[in-house]
Amino acid sequence: MKLRRSRAQIPPPAIYVGDHTDKLSRIPALTHDEDERPRREDQDYAKNAFTDPPVPLPRFLTGAKKPRRRT
Repeated sequence: MKLRRSRAQIPPPAIYVGDHTDKLSRIPALTHDEDERPRREDQDYAKNAFTDPPVPLPRFLTGAKKPRRRT
């Protein structure tokens, strides 16, 4: 026996409000104070040899295995 179910109501189509450039043109631009811009010195603040990630040593300093010489 099949149960009769009412069909789901279809929502009305979305209303077109314009393209993205039109939407973004309504947003005011952000002001940027020159005195608050990050400087080169500010980007390197608190970086030193202890906080930097370790640099891998060259292969000749690690004592890696050398390939066997065939005679």
